[in-house]
Order: sequence, then structure tokens, then C-alpha cells
Amino acid sequence: MIVCNPLSFPRYSNCNVIKICLYGCLGLFEGNIHLKNIRELLKHGIGNNLCGLFYQIIFVFAKCIAYCLYNPCIAYGIVNAVLNSEFGSVTVQNTSDGPAYVRMTVVSQAEPSASIPARATGIALNVRYIGADGSAISPTSIRQGTEFTAVIRVSNPNISEGIHNMALTEMIPSGWEIINERMTGEDIPSAGKYDYLDIRDDRNVFYFSIAAGSYKEFRVRLRAAYEGKFVLPSVTCEAMYDSRVFACTASGVAEVTR
Repeated sequence: MIVCNPLSFPRYSNCNVIKICLYGCLGLFEGNIHLKNIRELLKHGIGNNLCGLFYQIIFVFAKCIAYCLYNPCIAYGIVNAVLNSEFGSVTVQNTSDGPAYVRMTVVSQAEPSASIPARATGIALNVRYIGADGSAISPTSIRQGTEFTAVIRVSNPNISEGIHNMALTEMIPSGWEIINERMTGEDIPSAGKYDYLDIRDDRNVFYFSIAAGSYKEFRVRLRAAYEGKFVLPSVTCEAMYDSRVFACTASGVAEVTR
């Protein structure tokens, strides 16, 4: 468990952590002559550079997998299946003589017409829209040609630990346009709010870190350009290497009127 926990932890693992964990796993294969030389390579190191360390990890991992595949006492399998959400349960049956250790990962994607509820874990996310005079406006109905601003606030309620490698994605309805201030010369420096801003036709992606017990606020200028009724996508924010930190707003409907 001491060895397996770091490898299965929701956060990412760096090269040295993976190397040490795999080295510990080799103890499970003590009697295998093919892995004894690998143990020595890991102990003394192939090289001090990152490339050498990378090849150590790949080499040992390949050896461990090869051993598991050819050893009759160990079996490793991956099953991909499309699940029917109406049943709400999964049954796994072990047909072998030995114990089976199962990890199930479920990945879901909402239908284009399905509404996405707001949810948050580890952070708080709030989005509001204001007009040119600073008054609040509703995205459900905006007059064509109106320029307005989306104000997005991300808060870290943890007062003892900051969060790094955050990604905030704000997708916009098809009837809106992002006013790219980089193109007009009105771009305001980040002032430390974010590390990088990726501006695309249909979304803005902010990359940043947030200190313990604090918040950051991002503003995006928008224009209601095309008449019609459109899907208002969910705004999402997550820690890219920690699945425990995630938040999204509810999706909805945005209408642009004449």
C-alpha cells in the first residue's frame, strides 16, 4: 500500500516519485532473475540527466508489465464498456481461482441538449455579467450589438494551502463574440492574476495559481453579435494535476434579440 498509494493518488507524480515507487514494486518480483539487473540500474542510476531518468522509468515499467503478462500467477487486464445510465449499477464477476483487484473509472459526457448542473469541490466559482455602466445584466436575453463584460471569480476556501496549475475555461454562446483587446491595443497586463491567457474564437482559457484563502477575478469583454437562441456553455475551472479540485457553472440558454 505504501508503494501503490503515490502512484494511484489523484495528484500527478514527478519522475523521481515514479522511479522510487517502481523500484519498490520490484521487491514483489524478488525471485525473477531478469529483474535483478534492473534493480542495480535503478540503484546507481543510468545518468544524472532527465533523459536518463526517463529511460529508467520506461525500462522498468516495461519489465514489470512483461513479467506480469508472462507470469501465470499475475494477470492484468483492461475492459472498456459503454454503460447504460438507466441501470445505475455495474457488476464485476471474478471467474479465476485467485483474487482480483478492480479499479473502475467512469467517464461521462453530457448530450449537447442536456443541461449541466453547477458543482464544485475544492474551489468556488462564480460568474456574473455586467453592462457598460456596471449594472448587472442577464445572459438569457441581450440586445444585438450590446457590449458587456463577464466577471469570473475563483475562490480558494482552503486557508492553509494554495492551488497551482489551475485552468479556467470560459466558452461563449455561438451568438456572442470575444472582444480581443490584444488586437485593439487595449490589452491590460495580467498584474500577476494569471500566467498565460489563451484567447480563441469561442473561448478564453486562463492559466494561473491561487494563494490559500484568497480569490482571483477575471474579466472578459463580450459582444452580442448574432440574433438567435443559443446554448450558454458551462464555465469550468480545475487544477490540471489534481482531480479533487474542480468547479463548473450551470449551463443554460442565451438569446440575442433585435
